[in-house]
Amino acid sequence: MTDDENRDESEDELRRRAEESFNTGMEAYEHGDWRGALERFERALALYRGVSGSERNQANCLFNSGVVLGELGDWRGALERYERALALYRGGFRQRARPGQLPEQQRCCAGRVG
Repeated sequence: MTDDENRDESEDELRRRAEESFNTGMEAYEHGDWRGALERFERALALYRGVSGSERNQANCLFNSGVVLGELGDWRGALERYERALALYRGGFRQRARPGQLPEQQRCCAGRVG
C-alpha cells in the first residue's frame, strides 16, 4: 500500500485496519506461522505510518517483526527491527510492557550476528 492510498482513508479506518492486521499477526505467531505473522506485522506497520501519534504501535510492529525474524534465523534482520523499534520507543514515551526486554533481544541478536 502506498502512502497516497493511505492518505485517502481516514486515520480511524487506517488504525482499525492496522489493529486488525497486528492482531492476526499475533494469531499467526501463536500458531507458529512465522512468515504469515511477519507479513501481517509489516502490513500493520505500513498502515500505522499513516496514523498520527502511532509511534508506539509502529515500534510494537517492529519489535514483533524482530521476534519473528529471530524465529526464522534472520538475526541481522531481527537486530535491525529491534534497533528501529528502540529508536521509536525512546522517541518520547516509555515501553510499558516488559521493561528492559528490548535491549536483551538486541544483545541476543548481536551475539549471533557478530
